[in-house]
Amino acid sequence: MIAFLLTCLIVMDAPAASTGDKGVAGSVDLARGPVGSIETVFTTDFGESADCDFDGWPDQWTRRSGPGFPAFNRIALSEQAPPGGGRSLRMELEGGGAIAYSPPLPLSTLCDYLVEVHVKTEGIVHDRVFVSLSVLDPQGKAVQTFCSAKVPGSPQWSVLRLGPVSPDAPKAVSGILGLHCEPAAKADLKGAAMFGRIGVGRLPRIGLGTDVPSAYYVDPQRPTIRCRVSGLSKPSAQVLWELSDAYGRVVSQASLPLTIVRPKPDSAKTTEASGGPPRPGSELASGDALWSPPLAGPGFYRVRAVLESYPAELLRRELTMAVLLPDRTPPRSRFGWSLRDGERRMSRETLVELLSRAGVGWVKYPLWLEPDPNESGIESLSGFLRDLGAKGISPVGVLGCSPTDVLARFDLGRTPWAAEVFAASRDVWLPSLERTVVATAGQVRWWQLGADNDVSFVGYPGLETAATQVKRELDRIGRGLHPGICWNPERPLPSSSESPPPWRFVSMAFEPRGQGARPRAGPTVAPRDPESPKPMQRLAFDRWLTVQSLPRGKHPLDDRIRDLVEKMLAATWAGAEAVFLADPVDEEQGLVGDDGSPRELFLPWRTTAIALAGARPLEILRLPGGSTGHVLLRDDDAVMVAWSAKPTEETLDFGENVRQVDAWGVPQPVVVAQAGQRIRVTPLPSFITGLNKPIAMWRRSVRLERERIASVFSQRQPNRLEFKNTLEQPVAGSVALTAPKGWGLRPDRFEFRLKPGETLRQEFDLTLPNNVLAGAHELQASFEIASDPGPKNPRRNHRFHAYLPIQVGVLMLRMEFATRLNPRGDLEIEQRTINEGTRSIGLRCELFAPERQRLTTQVTVAPRSPSVSVYCFPDGRGLVGKTLWLQAQELGGSEVFNYQFVAQP
Repeated sequence: MIAFLLTCLIVMDAPAASTGDKGVAGSVDLARGPVGSIETVFTTDFGESADCDFDGWPDQWTRRSGPGFPAFNRIALSEQAPPGGGRSLRMELEGGGAIAYSPPLPLSTLCDYLVEVHVKTEGIVHDRVFVSLSVLDPQGKAVQTFCSAKVPGSPQWSVLRLGPVSPDAPKAVSGILGLHCEPAAKADLKGAAMFGRIGVGRLPRIGLGTDVPSAYYVDPQRPTIRCRVSGLSKPSAQVLWELSDAYGRVVSQASLPLTIVRPKPDSAKTTEASGGPPRPGSELASGDALWSPPLAGPGFYRVRAVLESYPAELLRRELTMAVLLPDRTPPRSRFGWSLRDGERRMSRETLVELLSRAGVGWVKYPLWLEPDPNESGIESLSGFLRDLGAKGISPVGVLGCSPTDVLARFDLGRTPWAAEVFAASRDVWLPSLERTVVATAGQVRWWQLGADNDVSFVGYPGLETAATQVKRELDRIGRGLHPGICWNPERPLPSSSESPPPWRFVSMAFEPRGQGARPRAGPTVAPRDPESPKPMQRLAFDRWLTVQSLPRGKHPLDDRIRDLVEKMLAATWAGAEAVFLADPVDEEQGLVGDDGSPRELFLPWRTTAIALAGARPLEILRLPGGSTGHVLLRDDDAVMVAWSAKPTEETLDFGENVRQVDAWGVPQPVVVAQAGQRIRVTPLPSFITGLNKPIAMWRRSVRLERERIASVFSQRQPNRLEFKNTLEQPVAGSVALTAPKGWGLRPDRFEFRLKPGETLRQEFDLTLPNNVLAGAHELQASFEIASDPGPKNPRRNHRFHAYLPIQVGVLMLRMEFATRLNPRGDLEIEQRTINEGTRSIGLRCELFAPERQRLTTQVTVAPRSPSVSVYCFPDGRGLVGKTLWLQAQELGGSEVFNYQFVAQP
């Protein structure tokens, strides 16, 4: 049993079978009869016993005739046989299609069915071959049909598979097979298709379910998984279970027996059919197995189950679930989902519950009603919108897919764009708009003209006129209704002669520079700072940004998580009033599946949305251990999103109530240390909440009066340190300044007392050594402060650091270096000098290499016009890997610029 369990769980890593064809791989050759525990309910090899009257046609089989299926397409038995013997049914095509139907087969709605057919074609180019299984009611009417993949011709025999499929029509009693050769876009005028060795197998039907809807649990809830099996012919069976995490790591395994419930003999839904009696003694039973897997805590989990003694690749079932922290979505969450059609498989009640767990405050929803909507549909919609409002979620009605009465007014051969619809006469769109808005009973205040990908208003000369007309009609229908449009992010935002403009919001796709455009090279690559635009200027309308997650099939999971968190953070940093996720209900890129069950990115989205809800960007920190921290202010505290290039620990005065969770929402340990609190930071972003808000604002207030100083050596340069007491009580303390090695600071430490809101400006001198490099450097200000006790605030001590960027070089000068070995073995150094200032600069450059004579050149660099100089050291192989030094002296000035670089081949 142990060996079998391990074998099955290894096989369970193969892709799960679905109701459709999975190609020709993995054939079990049902035509030979029962395979393992799979019962064979029908088989034929078209041998002599299949044609008792010797007319060249299989007994009890029929063919389709009529339009598209001409009678001159000959179908007959052929001596051509697939491997294993027998004969085949050959279809000779001269245009149109051909279908042959089997005699009725016994079916049970308690079971799943697997069909295998051997196929081969001759001269088929455009047509497609496939197999179907039609489910029939007692009157012989098809009530359900399953089809395999429609495959092109193959000159070699191959196996076409359908299933396993699950007939579940209430009145199903039998079924028939269809062998198809049909045209695709174009029909073949000559060719043949052969079908041989057919087998239909019956398997138990397995279903997995949880004890809560959609498999979401709130910690410390723990799930109970039910495996329900029907169509069993064995008296007993075992269910093999496996629980794994988001990365596929096995958490737990179990083997549990089914509790069998055997039906009465006359209750089994097996029916004799003319194609042959059901399997003797096939009295079908059902059973359940319950498993309560051990879970360590919050996270994403995958449960798999397989029935012992059956092929795991056919009977494996799995479900996903999420265990959530009991966090509630704060009010005023800027994050939302943009829904299209994928959510339609869910009930509206399920959708509301899902949205309430996802940390969203907005949802875009298609809302453009067809003519004469039924009363029950209106009541359902009204209840849905009412439930959203009760959860604090604002719906946005998307007027994207035009209803039939609007489409009838256009003759474009395609769906009209939003600009075409709303720039038309009012009688084209107003009736449909009015009935839709009235049906929502004022519960939808935001209306988007067009789907997210409809940017037809960009460059449209009648934008303002059309939007004004829509706004006027909305104001007439109801109060406080706001239209909005979609826009191309690469074009300037729309302007209006009216104030405020008729559109209340502009929605745009958002792809931060460097974010997600290229897949990163593995899980150890740290995410970059959000290279988002600077916070957007406040305008008379809101800016909504839409982000897209990376597809599952093309990117590692950690890359997808980092990319999603970065985009959400970058959009927040850019000052967007709302941030939407496109296609959240999508198996490849979404957060949930079509049925609402969680996928791997659901928890990272939720964790980020809850942490950043209502947060305002404050600053980007470089922490002492080299990690990056983005600090944002919330109403009562501050939150930091932190990551690092590699796992490290950071110790800082984060605050007494600090709490850390990883991207999955799993709490992480926070260790109290002498210098503050110690946290662990990894390449995956984590969230530190409960930061001391006044200290975060104090750190942000620290600045240098002169952030760019002259590159001159051994001379005192005056500067000034400024900071503000952001606490609510007076403080006393000291600050120590630390500079790079060799720099001089005087004084480097001083004490102070400050009242609440008071700013200190402390003067000090900086002296640079002669080996200082030009470019960016950093000073560190280390504070130790004690707040005076007050009626509400006890005396507290705080220790924290602030990092102050400082640029060496007043001239706006930048140099880039490239090295290479030429064919002669000489080392060539290309020096590219960029002048970002407003006047020309003359430089005398000297290049130093170990044990080599210096090389000298003189350049004049005009503004915004790069200058290129090339140096050459003979026999340069000995310099590869060594550090070279360049010193550039300003001609007629006092600055000297030092640069270092390593020679590369």
